[in-house]
Amino acid sequence: MKDEQKADWFTHSVNPNSRIPAIVDRSRNGVRVFETGSILLYLSKAYDVDYKLHFEDEADEAEMVRPSVFSRIAVDVVRCARGVAPLEHEPAG
Repeated sequence: MKDEQKADWFTHSVNPNSRIPAIVDRSRNGVRVFETGSILLYLSKAYDVDYKLHFEDEADEAEMVRPSVFSRIAVDVVRCARGVAPLEHEPAG
């Protein structure tokens, strides 16, 4: 259905931001996770017990994640300062 993510049931039980992608992990007490990077990190940390998709050492993982998160925030700050919507708000396609 078009715009189903804007329905009340979605904003109350899946993602209050009315955005996709989003998941609800029912096997882990209904944990709600949204935004692509957060979903990938959550899934790898929750289910990758052999550490094939993420680091066993939290310090190594933080070092890997930090530059990408910082660059994304920096790009959004610059775009907002110029009066342009942050990247995540642009339509696909």
